Amino acid sequence: MYVYLMTEPGLWTVGFYNPDGEFITDSDHDSKEDAAKRVHYLNGGSPVAPDMLESLEELYGWMSDQCKGDNFQPMLARAYRALQKAKGKTIDPRKHNRHNIYFKAEGGE
Repeated sequence: MYVYLMTEPGLWTVGFYNPDGEFITDSDHDSKEDAAKRVHYLNGGSPVAPDMLESLEELYGWMSDQCKGDNFQPMLARAYRALQKAKGKTIDPRKHNRHNIYFKAEGGE
């Protein structure tokens, strides 16, 4: 598990302890917040801040409810891929997403 430590005033170091108790450095940061973001990412968290991810999910939900019809499918497909990318996931653009939007505009067959 990655952690961050203040190694000197104004310097936060990210790393982990190996089984022998030695601290192995990953990176250094000028702020505690940047170090915390790096630790969150290294420990498997999304690279996007949780409040931003929540906002993106709300926006995608609203778009899915309001934007009906074939004319909106390419836009919803791109929005879905952006949301999945923000979550740290990848999707095959040739597959269907959870709304059965086929990615014709993205080169699907």
